[in-house]
Amino acid sequence: MGVTKKVVRNADGSVRFQGWQVRFKDNATNKWKTRSFKSKSEANGFERGLSDVFKVKRIAERRDLDVDAVLSDLVESGEIFRKGPVERNLAKFDTNRTALISTLVPQFLTACEKGRDGRKPLRESSLDTYRQRLAPFVADYGHRSAASITKTDMRAYRDKLLDTCGTRQQARNVLSMSSIFFDYLIDDLDMSLKNPARGVRIDVGQDEEIETAVDIDDIYSDEDIEKILSTSHGRLEKARSRIDPRKYRTVTLVRSAHRDRVIVILLVYCGLRIGEALALTWEDVDLDQSLLTVNKTLSQRGKVTLVKSRAGRRRIAIPKQALDVLKEYKEHSPYPHIAGVEGGGYISYHNAHKSWVRLIKKAGVKYRNLHKLRHYYASKLIDAGYDDHRLTTMIGHEDIAFTRKVYGHLLNRRTRVTKDVEAINLVFGA
Repeated sequence: MGVTKKVVRNADGSVRFQGWQVRFKDNATNKWKTRSFKSKSEANGFERGLSDVFKVKRIAERRDLDVDAVLSDLVESGEIFRKGPVERNLAKFDTNRTALISTLVPQFLTACEKGRDGRKPLRESSLDTYRQRLAPFVADYGHRSAASITKTDMRAYRDKLLDTCGTRQQARNVLSMSSIFFDYLIDDLDMSLKNPARGVRIDVGQDEEIETAVDIDDIYSDEDIEKILSTSHGRLEKARSRIDPRKYRTVTLVRSAHRDRVIVILLVYCGLRIGEALALTWEDVDLDQSLLTVNKTLSQRGKVTLVKSRAGRRRIAIPKQALDVLKEYKEHSPYPHIAGVEGGGYISYHNAHKSWVRLIKKAGVKYRNLHKLRHYYASKLIDAGYDDHRLTTMIGHEDIAFTRKVYGHLLNRRTRVTKDVEAINLVFGA
């Protein structure tokens, strides 16, 4: 136990001072914990009063008495010199036990955004996922304190999730987020409670464990892609036929049509994630070498950040079909960003999606979201003979196991069909 400086290491390797901390062993749970303070004097005061705090709590729990009553008795008997410091430390130690879930969840999300306890700050997309998965928990238990939530409550919550979520896997994801939240209360806020979600399980079957595997129906056919690209080109030509240099609006329509076509081309022929495509600048494109550098992404809130993994930072060969479109677009684009908009900046997720919906509706193709174009790209690589190692590199997955989980059935199908062709010739002596 002792008072030490609390520091956080920045991305560039430098160290940032964040206050003072006290490491101590909680006699109630027999676990080592850390508590942070803004000033050294507060940390020293908390450390000096810890032994008295634990004594009061231990006696109160053993005799099932009120903490205030026990403290008054100990002060009166002389075992504790002054009541005030112990009361203040008790308040600090248990400050969040009575706080409402609706108050603690935003505090948890803020901590995740900044980087909890030395962890990396969450990307905005991950933070949105956390927020969405905690929303049902806040809706049901936001009016309750954290200490009042029991394992019985969590079992009831689990049963409700199983009834309301689309799949058992989705229900499990939402339930596990509440467990992560309680771990934060215990580990980061030093709340003296047990995680009520721990041990409350949702098992999934084998089929649901590969939920992330791409369904065959999620992959566009060559015919679908041809319709989409043809319709996109037709929209551009129609806008060009109506252009009037004297009218700002017609010039803008041509640029928008050209930009939207380029975004689709990048997804189809380069396999980018939508955020990666929207964040591209012309500096990322080497038209002479036919190479594309991917190192950043645009979040749904319009913030450009580095891609989350080393594998995501990659160089991609640009097929001729995409290269020709990019060269033509660069000649007419006034924007520094490939997915630029009038006045500077990037096109938003929302507007990119609206353009996509209009495009596939006009093309007469079944709706699938923009990310499905990436699956088409991967399927074409597989059909061309790319193995799982090369596929992992091209599409920017960090873990080959994840690539196998998502596309493994397609890889297996290609290998099996190839072997079937060879084997059938042997059967009939060809």
